[in-house]
Amino acid sequence: MHIRIQLSNPTVKALHSRLQQAYRQDNVRLVRRLTVLIDLLVYHTSVDALAQRWGLSSSTFQFGSDKARSGQARFLIAPV
Repeated sequence: MHIRIQLSNPTVKALHSRLQQAYRQDNVRLVRRLTVLIDLLVYHTSVDALAQRWGLSSSTFQFGSDKARSGQARFLIAPV
């Protein structure tokens, strides 16, 4: 099953703005999470590529497959 999520321009701008704020605050955890989220949702980078790039397990990315079929999909990035 393939799920594609498309974000609106204001949402993408807000994510990038928050990423810049996290850099200024030297908040490494938030920078990492936002970067992964942006790469996944904006640039459609594969989960496998992100897991390899960031040294994460693919299981870090959890998709509720039952709910995806019912239109109630959720996406989680586990804390790192």
